[in-house]
Amino acid sequence: MEKPKFIAFTDLEMTGLNPLEHEVIEIGAIIADIETLEEVARVNIKVKPEHIETATTEALKVNGYKEEDWEDALSLKESLEQYAEAAQDSIFAAWNTPFDWTFLQAAFTSTGITNPLDYHTIDVFTASYEKLHGTPDINYHKLSGVCEYFEIPKEPYPHRAVNGAERAYEVYKKLREL
Repeated sequence: MEKPKFIAFTDLEMTGLNPLEHEVIEIGAIIADIETLEEVARVNIKVKPEHIETATTEALKVNGYKEEDWEDALSLKESLEQYAEAAQDSIFAAWNTPFDWTFLQAAFTSTGITNPLDYHTIDVFTASYEKLHGTPDINYHKLSGVCEYFEIPKEPYPHRAVNGAERAYEVYKKLREL
């Protein structure tokens, strides 16, 4: 693989916390130039759940899932094809990379789609912890706390994947300025 040209700041919404039992129901991403961090693409896809009966009540509350809002959602395969096209030649980045990466890998595997992302990843939480640890009056364990510190607008509730991706992207830009 060539040197990555982009960073795919990604957030997923799922029906629970276990990638073996739960599924991705939304994919959001901000694709940015790796050098300038200028946004070059945006992904905002609702994914049609196949087994909503396995969802946890808490997860559906957090992401605001309502069946009627997902009527026009794409299949997981169609969703991943769109994401893969947009994120090609990218390094994966997320607020909690291990969590989202695990679900994404499981989704790629289950659909037979090749993951086009570089094998390196960026964990925005770890980057912010490294830079901000010990800073008074900041909850650096939560994306919302770091956003508040940097005066980035609060993420609307319920959570939408594209909003989470956008917040991780904005935090990363601020961290690069430090």
